Amino acid sequence: MLFSYGSYLEILIGYMIKNNVTWPGIRVILFGADALRPTVRKVIEETFQCPVYGEYVSSEFSVIGFECEAHQGYHLNTDICCVDVIDANDEPVDAGEKGELIISNLFNKATVLLNYRMGDLAVKGGNDCPCGRTLPMINELIGKIDDVVSLPNGHQLTRRSFNMVFLERKDIYQYQIIQESLDTVVMKVVTPRKDIDVFSRELKRDLRLILPPEVAVGIECVDHVKPEKSGKIKMVKRCFD
Repeated sequence: MLFSYGSYLEILIGYMIKNNVTWPGIRVILFGADALRPTVRKVIEETFQCPVYGEYVSSEFSVIGFECEAHQGYHLNTDICCVDVIDANDEPVDAGEKGELIISNLFNKATVLLNYRMGDLAVKGGNDCPCGRTLPMINELIGKIDDVVSLPNGHQLTRRSFNMVFLERKDIYQYQIIQESLDTVVMKVVTPRKDIDVFSRELKRDLRLILPPEVAVGIECVDHVKPEKSGKIKMVKRCFD
């Protein structure tokens, strides 16, 4: 079994594919702490011929939720923590709606955290997973609250907003969206493409599907995306208040 941060798996698998490295014997791969893009997950499954599962984990609460074989969200470990998804008015949201995660631990006697704001956004699920488990679920982890791109018109874009650009492109292995100011966005991209000028023009064209004309877009091709001090890689990073 191989377990790692999602972003570290992206780096590892990218290296292995580039250098024709094999790793026989792995039966299952788990990722947690940060996200793993669906396209990279597919590459990993095809490379190792084994399933990939995600876990929602934190140092405060251990394993909060886990994916099952149906891969339709995260079953919540309600025996060790209580999880709520709330809206901007601190009211619980309905299934299928997005909100902020509020968690209380039920096992840590040394540091009791009640109604703790994780700073994470998620889509609330039901308890009708095809696997038959009846634990409550969150359908999707969207990301950190502060990891959004703010537009001049007041709208905000999360990492999920950029999926329509990145998920179907096989020439983008890893990326980071950096908002330097309200009207400037820089995309750091890891790509195998050699025609960088053509690639950059194509990517800027695709980004115009979601970014308005008044937002300047820069493309920076890099060998890898640098992780934060925590060891995680932010897929969306805002550099101003």
